[in-house]
Amino acid sequence: MPDDQIEGSVWSYKIEAEKGGKPVEGSFRVDGDAIYAVDRTIKVKPPSPRKIRNIIKGKEAEITLPGGDTSAKRIGDIVKKGSKYRIDFIEEKPFTGMMHIGQKEKGSTVWVGYFREKSGSKYGKRQDVELRLKED
Repeated sequence: MPDDQIEGSVWSYKIEAEKGGKPVEGSFRVDGDAIYAVDRTIKVKPPSPRKIRNIIKGKEAEITLPGGDTSAKRIGDIVKKGSKYRIDFIEEKPFTGMMHIGQKEKGSTVWVGYFREKSGSKYGKRQDVELRLKED
């Protein structure tokens, strides 16, 4: 997959669970050499009941959402190493650690690899990971 298809893309990931645990799932967005959290929700003040009534009656067609914060939180860095990538997650949430990934098949939007959680200065065991390009 060319770099320009990775840039700005949203990826969903699934990290296989260790024995007895649940898999970790989530999404992130790639922007340059940074990884950002993806959260489709924003906090807003609700519109007034009068404004809602006017929309229902067809007198107004739009609601301006005041005070929405759509800024994304940087959670890591991505570095290309040959045909593969290394992602270093730097935030506690969703986790800290590193991920090594490569394309499953040439031209595929599925990437596979492993994740190693970081605790202090040590990395844990390898856990299989799968990433898929999200197409909203």
